[in-house]
Amino acid sequence: MESTDLVKQMHDDVARSADPAEASVRPAGTSRLQLRCTIRDVARKLRVNATTSVLDVGCGIGVLGVPLAQRASRYLGVDFAPTAVEVCRERLAAAGTSEHASAECVDILGGDAVPRLGAFDRVLLNAAIHFSRTDAEGQRFVSTVVENLAPGGLGMIGNVPLEDLRQDWPAALTDQGFLARLRSTAEWIASSGEPPVPLKPSWKLRYTLYSRALHALPGGSDFRTGELPEGYAIPLTTARVEGWLSASGVPCTFVWTLPHPASSLVTARADLLIRRAQ
Repeated sequence: MESTDLVKQMHDDVARSADPAEASVRPAGTSRLQLRCTIRDVARKLRVNATTSVLDVGCGIGVLGVPLAQRASRYLGVDFAPTAVEVCRERLAAAGTSEHASAECVDILGGDAVPRLGAFDRVLLNAAIHFSRTDAEGQRFVSTVVENLAPGGLGMIGNVPLEDLRQDWPAALTDQGFLARLRSTAEWIASSGEPPVPLKPSWKLRYTLYSRALHALPGGSDFRTGELPEGYAIPLTTARVEGWLSASGVPCTFVWTLPHPASSLVTARADLLIRRAQ
């Protein structure tokens, strides 16, 4: 199975940018505040602390990986973009985490078998599964997460763009006035402390309304995969991703939850939390 070379090139081309949002292939205009909110959101959902080991699949330059390594007992970041991995190593060293943290160049889509990287308490795959060109690649992403989880471990497939969350709302909704957008945003932030919940239809409707309001705010626009050709990747739905999880054959439970509204890449996206059975 060949790797996604266009994606590799896209990440390596920007890896040494001075702008951490650009270097980690976030949308233009993503602020440092949004990156900090994303880091806190991921660390909270994964419950990373000084006793947990973390595997970060698709670590890139380590925007999430470095702060996770600072919290964890052991950290391993893997990515198939060599320049991004070099930058991640440099950032881990600069953060003083080299004794318990490392980054390696690994193409999880290459070869015949799912990479066995160890048994980790936490496994993260963030903002990467949407690059799947086929069901086989999507299956490989999911299997890499669950097969490297220790029994009882917690995994997260984050920022999954879901067709389930897309609705064709009137353009007037995104063109509403500033005060209306601000009110919608405040209501959503006030409700963000809720625990993870399944994406029931009512939540999908509610989320889409708020995300459409957020769409008009700086950094809140929908994420597009750079200059990749249209149709390059397959569309994702909850059923499709859950099917890959079931096909992995690894006994686990899961729940869908929503990204924090102040983080980047939130429009029409959700996070999948996975608990491997003991």
